[in-house]
Amino acid sequence: METKTLLGGRLLWSAHAHNPPEDGLWLAAAVPTLPKGAHVLDIGCGAGLVALALGTRVPHVILQGVEIDAQTAQLARENASLNRIPLGVHHADITTWHPPHMYQAVLSNPPFHAQARGHTSPNATRNRSHSMPEGLLTQWLDTAATCLAPGGRVYLVVHAACRPELDGYVHTRGGGWQWAPLATHAVRPAKRLLVCWQPQAERQSLALPHVCAFHPEVRHQVLHEGRGLDVFTEGPHLR
Repeated sequence: METKTLLGGRLLWSAHAHNPPEDGLWLAAAVPTLPKGAHVLDIGCGAGLVALALGTRVPHVILQGVEIDAQTAQLARENASLNRIPLGVHHADITTWHPPHMYQAVLSNPPFHAQARGHTSPNATRNRSHSMPEGLLTQWLDTAATCLAPGGRVYLVVHAACRPELDGYVHTRGGGWQWAPLATHAVRPAKRLLVCWQPQAERQSLALPHVCAFHPEVRHQVLHEGRGLDVFTEGPHLR
């Protein structure tokens, strides 16, 4: 079977799957080390990148994913098999899905490009994985909240333009969220945000220092060595 490699060869990737963007690798690196046996869910898991990248670094967690496209869900299973990482993949629409477990961490690299801003693709599958109609991000967050065990957290990578929607969501639904710009250029504004939301935390928004995703040493550590990032606080900001 023909394969490609990611994370400096630490993660095998089916040749049938699209080359994934870096976003998912930065998200996986931003998730703190979780306790042994923790249940982790990747919603909209695609071909499994975020969950499997986390699994290469934190092999003692229990990984599951949910994906709306049947062919892509099968690719996630194939990639999990290639890496010998247990990943249970559910083929379902996350807006109507009923989770079999409660999870200590829910991860997502959602389709954050707004269709209203013209971010569409003629490829239906690609369009669904990259663009969303108005209100879909809110539905995804609502689903993530229903999947969380007490004290659980949601981790996202989103477009910087989503920040007002996230602020509004937390203001309405409650909880606290932290966000760190994912800076891929030394001068240009960051186009991505790494986000942590905890519904049961104190209601607040906390801006964190940007992640220097353009720095050669940081890029090598995350994208080749598969190391984690110390991004989100564990102090009094989120209980």
